[in-house]
Amino acid sequence: MAEYLGEIFYTVKKCFFASHNQFERIASFYLLYTLYFKQPLFIFCKIRLTVTEWRMMKEFAKHPYNGQELPQITVILWKMFKSDAFRFVQDELERGFDRFFLKSCGNSFDGSGPLRTSKDLEKELLTLTTPGGLINAMEILEMGYNEMKEALDEPGIEMII
Repeated sequence: MAEYLGEIFYTVKKCFFASHNQFERIASFYLLYTLYFKQPLFIFCKIRLTVTEWRMMKEFAKHPYNGQELPQITVILWKMFKSDAFRFVQDELERGFDRFFLKSCGNSFDGSGPLRTSKDLEKELLTLTTPGGLINAMEILEMGYNEMKEALDEPGIEMII
């Protein structure tokens, strides 16, 4: 059920971002809101958003209809944000070793469909270890964390509580 809801959120979100008609965008936004709060699951499935999608959604909430403000849209976005409806991610599609299917492909299993090969997974691993990749960023954060931790252990520094 969670995977199915994730697919629904992905589809409605794509309709929202792809639409150039303001009424369709508003309808997609309301549909996303309604689907999130009417989920049949006990633990709600979250809506995956990248940083650019979040910025576009915030800009839409400011001026949703021909430069006019609609306070309902702003309230809905705020309610969804406060309810932790969004999962902020780097890539809009969920990828990894536990996900062998790409969501954007068709349903054929003849080798040309969504089944991922080991070459695809190998390329994904290589992108994580590139100089600008996620692993490098995590190493930098870890070094900064360790330096701050060591600075707190120095005898001349006192913590203020």
